[in-house]
Amino acid sequence: MNALINIVNRFRPPSCREINSLKDLEVSFSDAVCLKEAVTRFLAFCVVAFAGVIKLPQIYSILRANSAQGISSAALCIETFGYVYNLAYHYREKYPLSSYGDFLLLASQNLFILFLSYRYRHLYIWAIGFVLFFIALIFFMTSVWMPLYLLRCLVTLNIVTAMASRVPQIYSIFRNKSGGTLSLITCLGIFGGACTRIWTTAQDVKDNLVLFGYVISTLLNGILCLQLIYYRYFKSTKKKEE
Repeated sequence: MNALINIVNRFRPPSCREINSLKDLEVSFSDAVCLKEAVTRFLAFCVVAFAGVIKLPQIYSILRANSAQGISSAALCIETFGYVYNLAYHYREKYPLSSYGDFLLLASQNLFILFLSYRYRHLYIWAIGFVLFFIALIFFMTSVWMPLYLLRCLVTLNIVTAMASRVPQIYSIFRNKSGGTLSLITCLGIFGGACTRIWTTAQDVKDNLVLFGYVISTLLNGILCLQLIYYRYFKSTKKKEE
């Protein structure tokens, strides 16, 4: 029971009373406002924790196949750039870590995937160059050298960035009639994370610029997941039957 109380207190918003007994826990859960804030905080931390492993199936798929076929490097670069400037914006605006910690984890995994995609094409200089470029970009954008108003301008382009990072991948799958080594588990995880972020952003950050970006990201990731399911399971099953 003490362990449960400690876990609840860890995710307890400042506006809620401290939990020391079952009675306090019952009172806390009966308070709708407190409960909503606690659930929001818990979901936000879950998204951050899940982001640390969500790209691992994709990395495993590439390593197992010794190929990055089906991975759009252009879309990956744009997606990583979006993670970087959103990370910097949240950090500079002093938003809660739970609202942007996933950007750093996702960007790190993206850089490794980007490295692999160029490495399997024997473009080693490009692989190392892109990784070093994005690392330097993270340090620059989170520092005072990057004007905050420019970060705000970039965040207004979240919808454009979301489309630019997903539309090339969606088109590539449509053109090739295959998802290649693209991991369905990773895509479903990103889709679920984007759905959750719509709720946590609306409750915790209350920034429409960020919120609209998540809405568009959810729609595009949903299309990507449907494509993979169709071409990998329904289309392949139909071909076998024929």
